[in-house]
Amino acid sequence: MDREQMIEALMSYRDDKPKAFWETMDDDMLEMAISAERERARNEMIDYLATA
Repeated sequence: MDREQMIEALMSYRDDKPKAFWETMDDDMLEMAISAERERARNEMIDYLATA
């Protein structure tokens, strides 16, 4: 995933932050943020399924 794709992915997870916010991060920080958002989404799905 290139830098622009990482930024677009994060913007799809987090619409509360502008593109300029994500552009200030280096590639390692972007990768960590994507990983954290994926984990958050995974946990939300697990919680949802457990209570459904």
